[in-house]
Amino acid sequence: MHRALAILLFAAPLAFAAPLAFAAPVPKELKRGDETRILGTWDMVAHSMAGGPPTPQTVKWRLESGGQALILNPNEIAIGYKLHGGTPPKGFDWNWPGSSHLGLYELDGNTLKVVITIAGGSARPTELKPDSDVIYCEFKRIPMGDKK
Repeated sequence: MHRALAILLFAAPLAFAAPLAFAAPVPKELKRGDETRILGTWDMVAHSMAGGPPTPQTVKWRLESGGQALILNPNEIAIGYKLHGGTPPKGFDWNWPGSSHLGLYELDGNTLKVVITIAGGSARPTELKPDSDVIYCEFKRIPMGDKK
């Protein structure tokens, strides 16, 4: 009996301390990858449709966690997006209700560049530049708290 009690008294603290000795893996959503760095509100500063000349836009994107986005122009339109990591150029899917557009993106600090296929495009673009079958957009991040 004393032996069993001694084992319990000795082993119990080790059972509780052992899990603390090993750090738990960092959840994917907490890693500082593009999934986190892309979040925020972005002001469109350049836009080209089908390789045409740049056209002025008053569009903002608010990219939220979980692949949710709002287009602010002047109404709010909710859509989905998905990032595909890997080596550049990285993939970007823009999901409207009833249609999806394949694209590419580049995130460099407070600048976001995106190309997405025009409706009906079934192949992901290969270059991040204006072209006849894509919509090209460039954004600047709006700092948090800025009422712009």
